[in-house]
Amino acid sequence: MKIQCSPAVKEKLFVKYNVVEKEVFECFANREGHYLKDTREKLAATLPI
Repeated sequence: MKIQCSPAVKEKLFVKYNVVEKEVFECFANREGHYLKDTREKLAATLPI
């Protein structure tokens, strides 16, 4: 699984929440079931493939 975070996001996660990229990866790797999906129309976007 590939997770991409900008340097600014990495810094914010660490400074504000004391979380490093490895911990974020572990959360996604350990999930069960489906990812949550935001169905609000105003936030809908076409994501790059």
